[in-house]
Amino acid sequence: MCCVRRGGRGVGRHLCANAEFATLPFTMPAADLRLNAAIPSPERAFATQQAYVMVSVLDEKDAVVTGFEADKRLLKSADQIDLPLAWSGKSARELSGRKISLRFYLRSASIYAVTAKESRV
Repeated sequence: MCCVRRGGRGVGRHLCANAEFATLPFTMPAADLRLNAAIPSPERAFATQQAYVMVSVLDEKDAVVTGFEADKRLLKSADQIDLPLAWSGKSARELSGRKISLRFYLRSASIYAVTAKESRV
């Protein structure tokens, strides 16, 4: 793993092999989560077929929240600063006010940030 800097993006996590990490626990806001990521990483453009990011939501006891399993949020071939994080159509907004963390599983991908964004009706 190494840190990278890319136009319009700060330092991020760049992984060449399979990797896993979790965020620190935070109180889920009443907003949709967005991911700033490059899949595959710019440095591994040849890895398009192998590159992925999967994300699960964990509760306060580090157990996966039902409906927010990693296999329900698989990202491939994406390079955006505002990728929606939704699990088979479900938004983490449903967990507003709960203490959660996010667990990322990735390969040949760069993650720069996770943000919360109010959706406009």
